[in-house]
Amino acid sequence: MPAGGLVTKLGTKRVVKLGGQLRKLSRLLKRKKGFENTLKKVNKAIEQVDNAIKTVKLGNKCDAPNSTVRGRRLFGKVTEVGDSTLPAGFGETDKFGNVLYSTFGTADDIKLARYHESVHSFLSPKFKLFRELRADIGMTAYNKSSFLRYLEEALAESYAQLRVNGLRGLPTGIKFPIKEGYVTIQAVAAEGALGTIVIGGVAYYVFHDAE
Repeated sequence: MPAGGLVTKLGTKRVVKLGGQLRKLSRLLKRKKGFENTLKKVNKAIEQVDNAIKTVKLGNKCDAPNSTVRGRRLFGKVTEVGDSTLPAGFGETDKFGNVLYSTFGTADDIKLARYHESVHSFLSPKFKLFRELRADIGMTAYNKSSFLRYLEEALAESYAQLRVNGLRGLPTGIKFPIKEGYVTIQAVAAEGALGTIVIGGVAYYVFHDAE
């Protein structure tokens, strides 16, 4: 029987108890004459029991790493790379969540860039099934929708500002997408409007009021 099979059949506690009983029997046989062959068999059985227990313990130690390996196979690996040649405060995240950020500038510049890009990375698909398709859909939505682009950039910068500057940095995060030119107020408003009315060359946006 394989070493681990003994434990599977009897259970760990019973095998440990069996090992103890066999050791007692071995000590008893050593004091008796004419039981040399029996003693050899008992000692061999003790060796098998010890090997069985070691096999189970080793298997338990390997369970956690194996689970981690399986998790890594299901989810794509994401990288975070710092580059001192990039301008201070610069950062970018690709569609899979891999981050590149500048290590040039002040400590706050670096932290703001890293925290900001970490949000983009978090929102990127990690699960490998149809990962590229889902990443492309996400990038298309980001590029084509001013409203979604505003939400993601405002969320990313607000998180970074809160981590570095606390609540006083929150207004900066909210205004960030517009101030940095990611979107315009008009484009965001137009996406949220039911329609537009042009009077005298001025566009008025019509919104739905729940009340």
